[in-house]
Amino acid sequence: MSKQIFSAVSVIAMGAALAGTASAAEYENASGGKVTFYGHINPAIVSVDDGVNSETNLGDSAKSNSRLGFRIVQPMDAGTLKFNFETGLGLGSTSAFGQGTSPDNIDWDRTDIRKIDVSFVSNSFGTISLGQGSMATDGVAFMDGTGTGLVSDAAIGDFAGGFQFTTTGGALSGIEIGDAFGTFDGGRKGRVRYDSPSFNGFTVSAAYGTEILKAGNDDDFYDIALRHKGEFGDFEVNSALGMSWTKSGGTTTDAVLASVGVSHASGLSAALATGDQDGGANYVYAKLGYGADLISAGKTYFSIDLFEGDDFNTAGSESSSWGVGVVQKLNKYNAEVYAGYRDYSYDDAANTYNDASSIVFGTRLKF
Repeated sequence: MSKQIFSAVSVIAMGAALAGTASAAEYENASGGKVTFYGHINPAIVSVDDGVNSETNLGDSAKSNSRLGFRIVQPMDAGTLKFNFETGLGLGSTSAFGQGTSPDNIDWDRTDIRKIDVSFVSNSFGTISLGQGSMATDGVAFMDGTGTGLVSDAAIGDFAGGFQFTTTGGALSGIEIGDAFGTFDGGRKGRVRYDSPSFNGFTVSAAYGTEILKAGNDDDFYDIALRHKGEFGDFEVNSALGMSWTKSGGTTTDAVLASVGVSHASGLSAALATGDQDGGANYVYAKLGYGADLISAGKTYFSIDLFEGDDFNTAGSESSSWGVGVVQKLNKYNAEVYAGYRDYSYDDAANTYNDASSIVFGTRLKF
């Protein structure tokens, strides 16, 4: 693990140096246009027990991978023109480790590009976006007011997704944890997207996209989403509903997904997500949380969650996971540290499998 540690330390040092010059990361022209450089690094140590053996690795957290980017914002008479470039650093992801397999420490290629996006925000008709970026349903599964998204959300496979379940006889099953859990969230594609203006907290988005960064994928992607953000007394509520269609050859697969995050002035919070793929898998995810000012460094967030899914990987299967997590804000350093535990179980008609578990410790430093 020494090479992994060296790579992580190098990236942390780079992030710290950039964070120290954060005041010089924004530039403005005479007409009000701005260029802003940003990024973060997010190394995590993950220990996985597959029911037979355990393995510990240091990787780049798949929940919020390390990245660099810049934004250009230029006001115009009819609205605002924006450009956003953002790329991951190509570090070995926590979702890619498995029994005896490790991703390369640093292996950047074009699939690490997250955004090459041009958009025009009109003063009247909404926003048009073109390029590599978020589909309409990107993020729909993750409405969450608990503050612990860095360590726990509906994307169950982010910390141990490449590890296989083991059979009760001790053999590797060939079924990875990532195969047994999913969210149907839209992700990013080369797309054209429209976002409506906000009406009483509601916005509507629609997109059409294709896979432009990966070779050999000619699928077409369509989706639409409705989002709402509002405050009701001491409650803040964020919710989203989306539908997506994927056309592959002569077959179209559709999915519906939704989530809601609620936070209360007392510090209590909750999140609920669900998704259903036509003729395929479905799931329900629930999380309870609490946030409090326990120390002067920043707010502390706690959560416990549960995922229940059916028909992932194969028809008739059952997937279940529960976890606990804590995130501590470090305001002075623009950073968060986090820790969590998660249990994974899977059943199908073919075999009987051991439960697996993971423990994670990590930190995200923004600059």
